Amino acid sequence: VEDDATTRTAVRTMLETFNFQVLTAVHGLDALHVLEERQGQVDLLVTDVVMPQLGGSGLYTMVQERWPKIKVIFITGHPLEGKSGKLLGSGQVPWLQKPFTR
Repeated sequence: VEDDATTRTAVRTMLETFNFQVLTAVHGLDALHVLEERQGQVDLLVTDVVMPQLGGSGLYTMVQERWPKIKVIFITGHPLEGKSGKLLGSGQVPWLQKPFTR
């Protein structure tokens, strides 16, 4: 889940080289729609933290309530602040600082 098209494409391509089947979404609400369509078929959610419509922390909360077996990894290019910073800083959810490498 990534609102920047270039980053979304790069992450998708990278994951596909490791033989992951990748579904993409532009923001959190889009991701919820994809998850609804693919009930039980998603094992891992890689999501940006800061996005329009619905950001990563809100998406994480909703996913944990509805699909608690889905693992989540955050990616962010922003400083750790506010609710998202607290969540990431807690170690509860793994995260990668953008830019990152394979």
